Amino acid sequence: MRLTVSFWGARCPAQGCCRLARLGLWGWLCLWLTWPLPAVALDDAVARQTLRGLPGVLVAVEPLPPEAVQDGLRTEEIQTDVVQRLQRAGIRVLSEQQREQAPGKPLLYINVTTWKGLHANNTLYLFSIRVELQQEVALVREPTLRRLAPTWHVGSVGMTSASRLRTIRTFIGDFIDQFIQAYRAANPQP
Repeated sequence: MRLTVSFWGARCPAQGCCRLARLGLWGWLCLWLTWPLPAVALDDAVARQTLRGLPGVLVAVEPLPPEAVQDGLRTEEIQTDVVQRLQRAGIRVLSEQQREQAPGKPLLYINVTTWKGLHANNTLYLFSIRVELQQEVALVREPTLRRLAPTWHVGSVGMTSASRLRTIRTFIGDFIDQFIQAYRAANPQP
């Protein structure tokens, strides 16, 4: 008997469904995808040097989809987590007004996108996390033309159950720790 794998499980070509095989495959898939997978990263020596001399950052968290909020993930909690981590690390968190006065207008931007789905009576979320430092940059050929652009970023995609949706905050915390390391590498303390 040969098993064919579909996106949501395994099917037995014979009559009836191989429920045990499907649950086993589904369980392994959930376990594997519960942890975020590296999707993007710009955290090399050059990207870290773009953090040199920054006086601090304004933290901005993109609002979350309503269904993620209903299932326990809150924009305000993510914002608080990030601000507290930065402050504990000695990185100044700027107000909007301070950011406007700071060279480069640094913004630490956090975006979490979620997609809710249902499989075998389990609510699952696919998610994407992106943490980036945006700052004002100028074109070499036209220095008067300035735009806000990411100069450092990390991100990931993954899947989790609705009951574990709040673990996304842990993943974001890991990315903020990575930003703190990059910031410290570019701005060593005397």
